[in-house]
Amino acid sequence: MNMTTRDKRSTEIFIWPADILSDVSKTVTSIDGNITLLIDSMINAMRDSKSLSISAPQVGALERVIVVDNKKLKSRIISESEPVALINPEITSWFGEISIDEGCSSLPGQFKIMPRASHITVRYQTVDGVLTENDADGITAVMIQHEIDHLDGKLIIDI
Repeated sequence: MNMTTRDKRSTEIFIWPADILSDVSKTVTSIDGNITLLIDSMINAMRDSKSLSISAPQVGALERVIVVDNKKLKSRIISESEPVALINPEITSWFGEISIDEGCSSLPGQFKIMPRASHITVRYQTVDGVLTENDADGITAVMIQHEIDHLDGKLIIDI
Protein backbone atom coordinates (compact mmCIF):
# COMPACT_ATOMS: atom_id res chain seq x y z
CA MET A 1 0.00 0.00 0.00
CA ASN A 2 1.14 3.48 -0.80
CA MET A 3 0.96 5.01 2.70
CA THR A 4 3.09 7.87 3.85
CA THR A 5 5.38 7.34 6.82
CA ARG A 6 2.50 7.94 9.23
CA ASP A 7 0.95 5.19 11.31
CA LYS A 8 -1.68 3.40 9.18
CA ARG A 9 -4.13 3.57 12.10
CA SER A 10 -3.87 7.35 12.40
CA THR A 11 -7.09 9.30 12.23
CA GLU A 12 -5.41 12.59 11.38
CA ILE A 13 -6.73 14.23 8.22
CA PHE A 14 -4.23 15.87 5.89
CA ILE A 15 -4.88 19.59 5.45
CA TRP A 16 -4.19 21.60 2.30
CA PRO A 17 -1.53 22.41 1.10
CA ALA A 18 -0.26 18.89 1.91
CA ASP A 19 1.28 17.54 -1.31
CA ILE A 20 -0.56 14.21 -1.12
CA LEU A 21 -3.87 16.01 -1.71
CA SER A 22 -2.68 16.95 -5.22
CA ASP A 23 -1.52 13.47 -6.19
CA VAL A 24 -3.54 10.98 -8.24
CA SER A 25 -4.38 7.78 -6.36
CA LYS A 26 -3.45 4.32 -7.65
CA THR A 27 -5.93 1.59 -8.50
CA VAL A 28 -6.28 -0.99 -5.73
CA THR A 29 -5.12 -4.31 -7.21
CA SER A 30 -5.43 -6.47 -4.10
CA ILE A 31 -7.98 -6.13 -1.32
CA ASP A 32 -5.96 -7.40 1.62
CA GLY A 33 -5.37 -6.65 5.29
CA ASN A 34 -3.63 -3.38 4.45
CA ILE A 35 -6.70 -2.12 2.61
CA THR A 36 -8.93 -3.25 5.46
CA LEU A 37 -6.70 -1.37 7.92
CA LEU A 38 -6.82 1.69 5.67
CA ILE A 39 -10.63 1.56 5.55
CA ASP A 40 -10.78 1.29 9.35
CA SER A 41 -8.52 4.37 9.62
CA MET A 42 -10.71 6.23 7.16
CA ILE A 43 -13.87 5.42 9.11
CA ASN A 44 -12.25 6.57 12.37
CA ALA A 45 -10.99 9.80 10.78
CA MET A 46 -14.39 10.45 9.22
CA ARG A 47 -16.14 9.97 12.55
CA ASP A 48 -13.55 12.04 14.47
CA SER A 49 -13.98 14.92 12.02
CA LYS A 50 -17.78 14.53 11.97
CA SER A 51 -17.69 14.17 8.18
CA LEU A 52 -20.12 12.23 6.02
CA SER A 53 -17.45 10.91 3.64
CA ILE A 54 -13.69 10.67 3.21
CA SER A 55 -11.06 9.62 0.68
CA ALA A 56 -7.84 7.66 1.19
CA PRO A 57 -5.53 10.58 0.29
CA GLN A 58 -7.03 12.57 3.17
CA VAL A 59 -5.52 10.04 5.60
CA GLY A 60 -2.23 9.72 3.74
CA ALA A 61 -2.81 6.84 1.31
CA LEU A 62 -2.75 7.13 -2.47
CA GLU A 63 -5.27 4.32 -2.98
CA ARG A 64 -8.56 4.59 -4.88
CA VAL A 65 -10.78 4.11 -1.83
CA ILE A 66 -13.57 6.28 -0.47
CA VAL A 67 -15.94 5.80 2.45
CA VAL A 68 -19.48 7.14 2.67
CA ASP A 69 -21.35 7.14 5.98
CA ASN A 70 -24.71 5.68 4.97
CA LYS A 71 -25.94 5.83 8.55
CA LYS A 72 -26.34 9.60 8.39
CA LEU A 73 -27.99 9.78 4.98
CA LYS A 74 -31.59 9.58 3.85
CA SER A 75 -30.54 8.59 0.32
CA ARG A 76 -28.43 5.47 0.74
CA ILE A 77 -26.47 3.94 -2.09
CA ILE A 78 -27.03 0.52 -0.62
CA SER A 79 -29.24 -0.76 2.15
CA GLU A 80 -26.50 -1.08 4.77
CA SER A 81 -26.59 1.40 7.62
CA GLU A 82 -22.87 1.36 8.40
CA PRO A 83 -20.18 3.30 6.54
CA VAL A 84 -19.60 1.83 3.10
CA ALA A 85 -16.19 1.55 1.44
CA LEU A 86 -16.10 2.00 -2.32
CA ILE A 87 -12.88 0.60 -3.76
CA ASN A 88 -11.85 1.80 -7.22
CA PRO A 89 -15.06 3.85 -7.61
CA GLU A 90 -15.97 4.99 -11.09
CA ILE A 91 -18.96 7.04 -12.15
CA THR A 92 -20.46 5.29 -15.18
CA SER A 93 -23.40 7.62 -15.85
CA TRP A 94 -24.80 10.88 -14.55
CA PHE A 95 -27.59 13.34 -15.22
CA GLY A 96 -29.26 16.40 -13.75
CA GLU A 97 -27.58 19.18 -11.84
CA ILE A 98 -27.45 20.23 -8.23
CA SER A 99 -25.40 23.00 -6.64
CA ILE A 100 -24.47 22.68 -2.99
CA ASP A 101 -22.20 24.78 -0.79
CA GLU A 102 -19.52 22.10 -0.26
CA GLY A 103 -17.00 21.97 2.53
CA CYS A 104 -14.03 19.68 2.94
CA SER A 105 -12.21 18.25 5.96
CA SER A 106 -8.91 19.05 4.22
CA LEU A 107 -9.93 22.70 3.80
CA PRO A 108 -11.22 23.71 7.25
CA GLY A 109 -13.59 26.66 7.14
CA GLN A 110 -13.66 26.89 3.35
CA PHE A 111 -16.83 26.37 1.32
CA LYS A 112 -17.65 26.63 -2.35
CA ILE A 113 -20.87 26.28 -4.30
CA MET A 114 -20.18 23.42 -6.69
CA PRO A 115 -22.34 22.31 -9.62
CA ARG A 116 -22.57 18.51 -9.59
CA ALA A 117 -24.62 15.80 -11.23
CA SER A 118 -27.76 15.24 -9.18
CA HIS A 119 -27.94 11.54 -10.06
CA ILE A 120 -25.05 9.15 -10.70
CA THR A 121 -24.40 5.49 -11.22
CA VAL A 122 -21.21 4.37 -9.52
CA ARG A 123 -19.32 1.12 -10.09
CA TYR A 124 -16.94 -0.05 -7.36
CA GLN A 125 -15.57 -3.07 -5.56
CA THR A 126 -16.75 -3.96 -2.08
CA VAL A 127 -14.34 -5.00 0.68
CA ASP A 128 -15.17 -8.57 -0.37
CA GLY A 129 -13.92 -7.81 -3.89
CA VAL A 130 -17.38 -7.95 -5.47
CA LEU A 131 -17.84 -5.60 -8.42
CA THR A 132 -21.02 -3.64 -7.68
CA GLU A 133 -22.97 -0.89 -9.37
CA ASN A 134 -25.46 1.39 -7.57
CA ASP A 135 -27.34 4.60 -8.16
CA ALA A 136 -27.01 7.62 -5.90
CA ASP A 137 -28.77 10.93 -5.91
CA GLY A 138 -28.82 14.22 -4.06
CA ILE A 139 -26.25 14.70 -1.30
CA THR A 140 -25.01 11.11 -1.65
CA ALA A 141 -24.21 11.70 -5.33
CA VAL A 142 -22.46 14.96 -4.43
CA MET A 143 -20.34 13.29 -1.73
CA ILE A 144 -19.24 10.48 -4.04
CA GLN A 145 -18.26 12.97 -6.75
CA HIS A 146 -16.40 15.09 -4.18
CA GLU A 147 -14.43 12.11 -2.87
CA ILE A 148 -13.60 10.82 -6.36
CA ASP A 149 -12.21 14.30 -7.09
CA HIS A 150 -9.84 13.72 -4.15
CA LEU A 151 -8.70 10.44 -5.73
CA ASP A 152 -7.85 12.43 -8.86
CA GLY A 153 -5.83 14.97 -6.86
CA LYS A 154 -8.49 17.71 -7.05
CA LEU A 155 -9.92 19.83 -4.25
CA ILE A 156 -12.95 22.11 -4.45
CA ILE A 157 -10.56 25.08 -4.70
CA ASP A 158 -9.11 23.54 -7.89
CA ILE A 159 -12.40 23.10 -9.72
